[in-house]
Amino acid sequence: LDKDTTGALVVAKDLPTARHVSACFAERRVEKRYLALVRGEVAVEEGQIDLPIAQGTGGKMRLRGERGRPAESHYRVLERFRGYSLVEVRPLTGRQHQVRLHLAGIGHPVAVDPLYGGKEALYLSEIKPGYRRKKEERPEAPLMGRLTLHAAHLGLELADGTRLAVDAPLPPDFERLLRVLRKYAIR
Repeated sequence: LDKDTTGALVVAKDLPTARHVSACFAERRVEKRYLALVRGEVAVEEGQIDLPIAQGTGGKMRLRGERGRPAESHYRVLERFRGYSLVEVRPLTGRQHQVRLHLAGIGHPVAVDPLYGGKEALYLSEIKPGYRRKKEERPEAPLMGRLTLHAAHLGLELADGTRLAVDAPLPPDFERLLRVLRKYAIR
């Protein structure tokens, strides 16, 4: 997971299991679903993003590079708010920063993602109409000061044939942000 992304991940307890899990990822036999709050109201209910990803500079990746590796994601809009959308993203490949880059590539970057077009943080004053801080001498605390990206589901078949499925509930800060959006930013 990218730094500041919450959610499900798998850790192998021994080398044979680690090899099996690595092979599952390499062979695209892992089901991954992310929840992302993005900037803007995504107009298309669901779609596919097929944009190659290449190494950029300064730790950044970039889209459509000459030497870009194929990358594909499917997305579905779950909720729309005034100025934001909650989307579910299923990356079919596993490129570094893929979900973040693909969402930015369709014009809807992850809402809090300063690396790829999002903001540094989200504040109540940006969402609640007529909001006024009570104490002007103190800076406003952010509702969310990290990536608005969550690995909600991870599923794969273990070496013995049993299915492993991990669902991670949204963390409290993400839940709180969605409550605020549902209260003050309904379309």
